[in-house]
Amino acid sequence: MSENDSKFYYNKGIIYNEEGKYGLAVDNFKTALSFEPDSFEINFNLGVAYINKKEYSLAIECFKNVLEKSPDEVAALSNIALAYAKNNDFNTAINFYKKVLVLKPDDTPTFKDLGDAYTKNKQYDNAIECYQDFLKVHPTSFIVKESLNTAMNLKKNQEITKISNEPVIKKETLSISGEEEKPAEEYFELAVNYVKDQNFDKAIENLRKCLKINSNYPNAYDLLNKLFKVKEKFNNIGIEQQNIKPDLQGNKFEKIKTSESPSFIDYRKSNEFFTLGVAYYNAKNYDLALENFRKSREINPNDKTCNDYILEITSKF
Repeated sequence: MSENDSKFYYNKGIIYNEEGKYGLAVDNFKTALSFEPDSFEINFNLGVAYINKKEYSLAIECFKNVLEKSPDEVAALSNIALAYAKNNDFNTAINFYKKVLVLKPDDTPTFKDLGDAYTKNKQYDNAIECYQDFLKVHPTSFIVKESLNTAMNLKKNQEITKISNEPVIKKETLSISGEEEKPAEEYFELAVNYVKDQNFDKAIENLRKCLKINSNYPNAYDLLNKLFKVKEKFNNIGIEQQNIKPDLQGNKFEKIKTSESPSFIDYRKSNEFFTLGVAYYNAKNYDLALENFRKSREINPNDKTCNDYILEITSKF
């Protein structure tokens, strides 16, 4: 294998992609394509690298090249649907997810992805049906159960709005329980504060209230989904309250325990730490975000996205 061989650059691209060095992965896949422009594998993996770089339009072009050669390639259809969804083109994403299910009707992860696309596209009946189909196979999935509940609540809010043709809740309006309702932004701020306190149940409750008032409230739905993932992993685990302060000499962080409840360390994979880190980052609790991103990095030192978060947060100190 030499530098005049497409496999040389293709293999380098694979390694860089796995290490989270997505820019270098793209460069090497493109060089490999210059040797084999019609290669199915190179186009596919270049598309994956572009998704990782959040360059969704370029990813879509790569997967379309794959589909020109193999129109029924399920992995390419699923990835192009993902790229369209991340590019906020939910109608097109939905169409591609449907094509996946035509070819592979028992692909249950696609039901969840399709349900998410329907929810973001405000097609709540279809979203509910997809989540229910998923739960027939995986009835204990906390994430999908919560996604289903969210879709059902958003559907109710949509129906009320259609009937009244005016805002569902005004600041001075009382709820059925007699509690004065708040504007959407107040519920979102409450949710953020509950995340800071690690009270994820209350955070989820307030995010749902926020979305009931304004289903398009910025970041509310994404934060809700992140909390679902956190809850799935840690729903029955006591979470240790921690204060974190910088150790300037060692450039490390010293953990000061404030309770004797069990610690939530010793994960098998880095993505649980990363998910919790993102939730804390969105809540602007940078100490706990950094703590979890660093735990994630210990498992996967070359995750570029995780390292970018760490660099950004440490620059704040």
